[in-house]
Amino acid sequence: MNDPSRALSRCKKLASGGAKAVRAQADAHLSDGLKQAWEGDLDGAITAFDQAIAVAPDLSVAYLNRGLAYDRQGESARAIADLDRAVRHAPQSARAYYNRSLLLRKQGDTKRADVDEQRAVNLDARYQAIRQPRERD
Repeated sequence: MNDPSRALSRCKKLASGGAKAVRAQADAHLSDGLKQAWEGDLDGAITAFDQAIAVAPDLSVAYLNRGLAYDRQGESARAIADLDRAVRHAPQSARAYYNRSLLLRKQGDTKRADVDEQRAVNLDARYQAIRQPRERD
């Protein structure tokens, strides 16, 4: 506001630089969470994914991975809630739909699981090859 030159392009450049820094910080937390999950430290992974979400609340992949970590801990309600958020923040993510279909199927919600699985295939045909065998008959 107090820019005497009123150079909007300069303001946009400064704002986009800040957005890139925020995303880089979120990506660092996400990477840390994945590393911890791969090493078997699910609590540490969840904490890192929480930090990524705190920095970038619309980061779908952070919700997806936190949800998968919750699932591995047996916290299915929290897992589904996070996969719901992942889908909400990235409605074109076949991976989010497919992973949610797996969790829904595990919980016995086959109708919703089938819908999500089909949505994943519609978004990315490669998911056809890994669909549940009963679907290929």
